[in-house]
Amino acid sequence: MKNYHRILGVSEDAEPEEFKAAYRRLAKKYHPDANPDDPNIKKKFQEISEAYEALRKEWSRYGHFHNTFHQEEPRPKWAFHREIRIPVYLEMEETLRETEHHVQYLIRLSRDLGYELLKCKVKIPKGAYQHRTFPLDEVICAGEGKEQYEKMRENLENTDVIVIILLREKPGFQIRGYHLYTDIYLDYTDLVLGTDIQIRTIEGDYPYTIKPGTQAESTISLKNKGLIRPYKIGGRGNQYVKIHVKIPRELTAQQKEALERFRATLR
Repeated sequence: MKNYHRILGVSEDAEPEEFKAAYRRLAKKYHPDANPDDPNIKKKFQEISEAYEALRKEWSRYGHFHNTFHQEEPRPKWAFHREIRIPVYLEMEETLRETEHHVQYLIRLSRDLGYELLKCKVKIPKGAYQHRTFPLDEVICAGEGKEQYEKMRENLENTDVIVIILLREKPGFQIRGYHLYTDIYLDYTDLVLGTDIQIRTIEGDYPYTIKPGTQAESTISLKNKGLIRPYKIGGRGNQYVKIHVKIPRELTAQQKEALERFRATLR
């Protein structure tokens, strides 16, 4: 049987706050995105995650058992620990700059006090990425619900309130990891003769020159035009643009004649 305490590097009598801190530290150190050249890192990361999940479930079972069969003894404080995640949805382009967002989130204070609607404004720094988290204390704006939140915290003992970044889908853009995939449709003559075009990116139109003889279904790679990567990796992903040919459904007589003459030259 695996020794999950040893995997996380904590003692057998360590409390859950220690488990959580150890897991966060190790998960950051051994995350596959931070060690792309290590073939064994994924297995190590999975082992750490497995250990944390197993101990977390053990805490839950202990808390239920302790509350049901040992009501004469006080339940340990850590049995009530929880984490509240408040989602903040960003447009892809907003990750490239500092941005402010209004947030409304219904938070359960306790069984006795019920719920309270938190209304506040948060300032998300430049370089945020998908699923990045921030403690609410670090990003909440003064005068925009901060006073309400500070009063709420008095009833949120052993609770972490964090903001998690989620990216909105953008029409025409497909996310794969930190890379973006888009499509562009060009006329046949533009591929044969070459032309200057504008490619849509999350930063706006990007000028690009199509070389003569470019093949249909080929892909243009725009370096560092994708999404922000985690800070340990750095930089940004790429944008890959697939080229398609526009086939006109109707032609004028003059256009048909010109194409027939062109086709004759290829035989």
